[in-house]
Amino acid sequence: IVRCEDVPQAIEQPAGAHLPSWIERGRWLARQDDAALLTAALRCTDGVVRVRHDLREDRAAGAGWLTELSQLRQSHGMRWELEVDDAVAAVVASCDGITPLAIAVAVLASSLEREFGEVATALLPVVRELVQRGFLVPSATGSAA
Repeated sequence: IVRCEDVPQAIEQPAGAHLPSWIERGRWLARQDDAALLTAALRCTDGVVRVRHDLREDRAAGAGWLTELSQLRQSHGMRWELEVDDAVAAVVASCDGITPLAIAVAVLASSLEREFGEVATALLPVVRELVQRGFLVPSATGSAA
């Protein structure tokens, strides 16, 4: 398998130390269909930071702040940065390593007044990216942590 990545951010050196876990997470993801991923208990890794850039906006109803950019960033390792919305940030925050992902999807679906399947279909590719990049990891012993 050949995978090319654009890595514009500064990486914690030496970079080679971070590759085995990246490869293992990719292998773990390849073994997980959507149903298995929904039953997985994922945890947010240490050092993940949410960054928001808010723009002051004057509105008829008064001045306020409008989020212009929201990102999750890793403070070590590969130091990936991914743009996320509030819903994805909430799902990441809820990943405690104990609760199955399906619970977070159900809560999000309920809060959005959408069907579980619709939210899962939209969210699972994002979760896969978050796992591949190491923002989320499976919590099981011997997993791709």
